[in-house]
Amino acid sequence: MAMVSLPLAAPPSTAATTGHSPTAMLVFLRPGGAPTSLAARVSERDAQASVASLARSVGATVLASTSVPDTMTVLVTSAQAAALSRNPLVSSVLPNATIPGPADPILTTRLASQARTTSTSLARVASCGTGAHPQLNPEALANINDTGPKATLGFIGRGVKVAFLADGVFVGNPDFRRSPAFASTGSPAGSRVIARYVDFSGDGTAATTGGGEAFLDASSMAAQGNAVYDLGRFVNRSHRLPSGCDAKIVGAAPGATVYALKIFAQNNSTTGSGFVAAIDYAVANGVKVINESFGGNPFPDTAGDIIRAAADAAVAAGVTVVVSTGDAGTTS
Repeated sequence: MAMVSLPLAAPPSTAATTGHSPTAMLVFLRPGGAPTSLAARVSERDAQASVASLARSVGATVLASTSVPDTMTVLVTSAQAAALSRNPLVSSVLPNATIPGPADPILTTRLASQARTTSTSLARVASCGTGAHPQLNPEALANINDTGPKATLGFIGRGVKVAFLADGVFVGNPDFRRSPAFASTGSPAGSRVIARYVDFSGDGTAATTGGGEAFLDASSMAAQGNAVYDLGRFVNRSHRLPSGCDAKIVGAAPGATVYALKIFAQNNSTTGSGFVAAIDYAVANGVKVINESFGGNPFPDTAGDIIRAAADAAVAAGVTVVVSTGDAGTTS
């Protein structure tokens, strides 16, 4: 497994630059065709070189660039930003806005870090599993009739790279070690399910975050069912369960290889430049499915939505992007 810390492309900016004070902004270039074609890649390089040359000629600083989406992060004044926006190769110039992370789920790092491989049932109720027969989670597996090889027709994600963009994750959880039941030639039993853990937040992969979102994302994708959790230790105190109410987690694609892309820092936020860099990394490294369990409400001006623009570029490159759909209560 690779643990990598990539430098932030630029510091955050929550509003457009004003006056003579330079600030970081994202320059989105106009699409030049299918991003997977050689001609489009050549055109993209030429366009970026041209816009970068213009940026430097007006006194701006180019901080970083991405291919999918086709962007440059630049340090500019308002006048310099206006000059770039008038270039016919440029689609839009947007603030390098702060993107807030999702509210930490009820099940946080306690669940991720306190997994155990054995369980003793101390009490039984109808809704509880036991140590010998733990309840299978996520419950959505049963809801889509995905509870066995016959249901999935044998397709469990073997050889497929999937990624999630979230906060930090505990890669040492036993559920992220490949089970013999889901092993393959490229990912043998005992190998790490999370093959790469890369930081785009600027904090590094060792920085402590809530971890609940990342754990649940990774688990719903490809948890191996190796660990058993006593749900009585984690549920709301007003709805107690007896000790020994046991569950295990098997992801919807337990044969898949997971890329954990950490975009949310310890303050549970990221920047537009960090987000697009993560998308670019996923596409460049052959990821086929990207999960984004977060979002915003950029209405009515959706043209300024960095998340949407980046996700659209990934889809155009042949990647399936899965997004959240209002799972954070009345404010989502």
